[in-house]
Amino acid sequence: MLDKYWVIAVDGTGVASFSERHCKHCLKKEYKNKETGEVEKTIYFHYVLEAKLIIGDMAFSIDTEFIENEGEI
Repeated sequence: MLDKYWVIAVDGTGVASFSERHCKHCLKKEYKNKETGEVEKTIYFHYVLEAKLIIGDMAFSIDTEFIENEGEI
């Protein structure tokens, strides 16, 4: 049956994180104190969406799309 079909896996994953914003495309996550609501920590990061062709025990990247912040934070 697998001779007739291709398996393509799609997954989002983080590729880098920073304690300070380094570009206008950074995504941002804020960690807030549950009691006060104040921001205790901010992390800036980059994610990608990957599509891979799976053949046996090998995976071949067929497309990579960066997930970016469209506007200024």
